[in-house]
Amino acid sequence: MELRKRLRAPWIGAAIELVDDAETATEAAEAQEAAEPQGMPVAASGRRRTRALLKVAVPALAAAIAVVAAVVALTRQPPAAQDVRPDAKSPAYTRDELNLAAGQVAFWPDEWARPPDVPVVVENLGSTPVRDVRIQVFVDLSGLPRPAYTQVVLALRGAVPACSAGRADIARAAIAAMEKPAGLTTARIIGSGSFRVAASALVFRDDTGAYWRDAGPGQLTRISAHAAAAGFRPAAAVSVTGAGFRRASGCS
Repeated sequence: MELRKRLRAPWIGAAIELVDDAETATEAAEAQEAAEPQGMPVAASGRRRTRALLKVAVPALAAAIAVVAAVVALTRQPPAAQDVRPDAKSPAYTRDELNLAAGQVAFWPDEWARPPDVPVVVENLGSTPVRDVRIQVFVDLSGLPRPAYTQVVLALRGAVPACSAGRADIARAAIAAMEKPAGLTTARIIGSGSFRVAASALVFRDDTGAYWRDAGPGQLTRISAHAAAAGFRPAAAVSVTGAGFRRASGCS
């Protein structure tokens, strides 16, 4: 109901009527609600529940979208710069590239040598030196009254430079390093000429730190550093003869 007050101002000569707006608004709302169809109470209640749910769901959905956007932005950030030292070796080598580089190293007996020298030629056609070179040698003393068979490993002193080749005599060093039958000395065996010495495999470490064992054409295998140290422990060492390593023919 409206609250009306009538005031009379003597200087105006008319009555002023005051109306309470709050009461009027409340009564108007009640009248509108009463005017709604009485047969749809469930629909009105559903609309009120929907509005209540929207008030809660919309802010939650907006917060979820903000979180997803933040995650996507983080994943698109460029990776942090890595600390790469100038002397660090790049590990980005494929297996084929490693095999190709290791395949540039080879060995073979020098067919032009005369006994008692038994030199072996070691060649590196690669663009980087190879180190820790070891020659696996087979020794056959079957021509002596007390035959013996053994294998020894000889270390080649120094590195094999890139695009180079050199010769190393393996007979004396291998016979001196082997366990000989009683009564036989290195000089006596060499003097008799009744022996056979041959290089059977070459072990080396390439510029990437990988170890390889080359047992001849088509028999190149990669081995672990532990296998190279334990299975091919040098019994003696040899040096390249003559003027040392020379430039290999046909090297690019």
